[in-house]
Order: sequence, then structure tokens, then C-alpha cells
Amino acid sequence: MGKKTGDPLKMRVKTSLGLILAIALSACGGSNTPDQLVQAASDAEDSDAIQLVFKDITLEQGDDQGQLLWKVHAKSATYSEDRQIATVEEPLGELYQDGKLVYRVEAKRGEVHQDGNLILLKDGIKAIAVEDEVVLEGNELEWRPQADVLVVNNTLTGSHPQVEAKAEQVKVYSRLRQMELIGKVEAITHSPQLRMNTEHLVWLMKDRKVVGSIPIEIKHYEGEEDNKQKLAEEPEMPPSHTALAGGSMVDLENESVTLMNQVTLTAANPALEAKSDSMTWDLKSQSVGANQKITLDHLDEQLTLVGDRGTVDLANQVAYLTQNVRVTGGRNQSDLSAENVTWSFGTEEVEATGNVTYRQVNPPLFLQGARAFGQLKDQNITVSSGDRTRVITEIIP
Repeated sequence: MGKKTGDPLKMRVKTSLGLILAIALSACGGSNTPDQLVQAASDAEDSDAIQLVFKDITLEQGDDQGQLLWKVHAKSATYSEDRQIATVEEPLGELYQDGKLVYRVEAKRGEVHQDGNLILLKDGIKAIAVEDEVVLEGNELEWRPQADVLVVNNTLTGSHPQVEAKAEQVKVYSRLRQMELIGKVEAITHSPQLRMNTEHLVWLMKDRKVVGSIPIEIKHYEGEEDNKQKLAEEPEMPPSHTALAGGSMVDLENESVTLMNQVTLTAANPALEAKSDSMTWDLKSQSVGANQKITLDHLDEQLTLVGDRGTVDLANQVAYLTQNVRVTGGRNQSDLSAENVTWSFGTEEVEATGNVTYRQVNPPLFLQGARAFGQLKDQNITVSSGDRTRVITEIIP
């Protein structure tokens, strides 16, 4: 046993486990002097059941390069040789990665394991990710500095100026500045105003993106910024739009959402449902785009539009579909086909161009031309010709 050179109030206590702690007495503690600690540690070397108890102390651990890994101040600390664990009460600590402060933590109690390479904190956990200003609260915390992972378990809540979240577990990787949320995940973003429910999310804090690779429900809320308090307090607050998808990426900086794998986006007013295997949802412009087959259903009027690609302007309630477009349904079971269709689902007006055909059941009618416009709801469709085409009208008996 030898004193660490330099600060006379610090020493290294080395047990048979190899646990190395720099123990600094608080100036106001006064319960143990350096000489008493040295004597206690020396006496313990010859004992089979070592148990050292220190009051009002600071524990430190460094890596092989001498960089600080963590520093924990505690009301008391007990080291048990047979259990090879240091138990601390009311720990208040700082956790480092590559010599840089990454987390501030506190709890009611905790343990130091495995030569200081594992710290467990329990009850009343609070952890602050310093660089990203994220505050995590839960009942259990695990810190493994060599693996660069901090884990908070058991009813986690997290808060940030832009994001609030709940989950059963969170894993934070300081070098990557990534947070993984696992189990019964609910995340709320304030700008844009979204509520996400899923079983797994990854928050890329540096890139300001939230990524999900499994089924997710995303609700969008329009309104003033002060709605964010209501959004946090009222889980049943009716959304303006709801999206279901097998995967997603929310870009917080650009206020956009990429939806993948069996996507369904529903607008509340009017009741419109958009389906595709991939969509880009621009929340700033309130528009949705699909570069592959897209289906739109007007639920009140029972109209269905299908196209190879399309854009939906949710703000102005207008849809633009291109390539192999077909509009079916309505009260008279009409069927409109064209290369391009512009549909106002607010006024229910439609304009179609390119190889237009129109059929209806009652009364039976078939029209063909270059352009069509009118209202499917009222069976009021006009088909016109272009410069080199003529309108074909067929009355079906």
C-alpha cells in the first residue's frame, strides 16, 4: 500500500480484486483522516473478510492512459472484499468518456463493480447528457465506460427542449451521440408537434433525427406552439393527421417524416386516407409525396384514386396523381382513367388529362377524350378533345 504522489489527501486503495479508487476526503467531513484510512486499509490486507466504511467521500477511477473515467461523491461508501463491490449512499457523480465530461448523475444508492468498470445506481435516478441537454430519470442506471454505454431501466422518462420521451429502457452512446429507446416507447416532439408510439426508436441527437425500424404510429397536431403543453398532458388530444408505417425517420431540423413499409396516412378533415409503400411527409408545407404506387380513399364519398406516383397537398386539400391513374367509386359507381389527375378533395372537383376514359353505371355512359373535368359526386363530367383527337361518346342501353 502506497500513497499516491501529488495530492496528500488522495491515495490508492488496492484490494485483491484489483479495484483501484482514488479516495478524497471532504474538507467538512472530518470522520476519517488520511492516516486512519491508510491504517484501516493496511489492517484489512491481512483479513479474509474486508469491509471498509468511509464517510463523506469522493471516489475516482481513471483508465490506463490516466484519463478520468468517473468521479462520484457519496454520503458514505462501504467496500466488501467477499462481494467485491463498493456500495455508496446518495451518490452524486460525473461520468467521462475520452477525458471529457459526458454525464452528470445522481441517485439514492449505488454500487461499483469490476475494478470500477461497471457502476450501478438505483432509486431516484437522474442523469444529464451534458452536450445534448437531455435529462433522463428512472429507477436503475448502469454505466459501462469501456463499452461507452449508459443504460437506464425501469420506467424511464426523458426531457429535452425539443423532445420528451417515455420507455422501459434507454441506452445512450456518448461518442455517437445516439439514444436508443426500447419498450413501450412514447416520444413527443414540439417542433413539429408529433406523438410517436412504438416499441423501439433511435434518437440521433447530433443529426436531430428520430429513426424507427419497426411498426410505429405517428400523430401530428396542428396549432400554436403553446399546444405542446396540452400535447404532453392530454394523450387523447385529437390529431390532425395519423400515420401508420413499418418504419420511419423524423427529421426534426427540416420538419419532415419519411415513412416506409405499408404506410397509411389519415387526414381528419375531410376524412382522407393515403396508402403507399413509401411516403415523404413535409410538415412545413403540409404535403405528402410518393414516388411509387399510391392509393387515396375519400372515406365520406367512397371514392378511390390510384396512381403510380402522386403528391397530396394537405393544406389546400388537392391531390396530384400521375401515370396510370384510375378514379373509381362514388354514388354512381363511376370509373375514370387518365395519365394525370388533379383532384380537389375539398370541393370534390376533378381534372384529368392524357388518354382519358370515363364510365358510369347509372345512367350507363362511356366517354373518351384528351381531357376531362367536373364533379364525380354529381355525375357532372365533361370530356373534351385536344387538337388531334375527338371525343367518343357511347350511350350504353
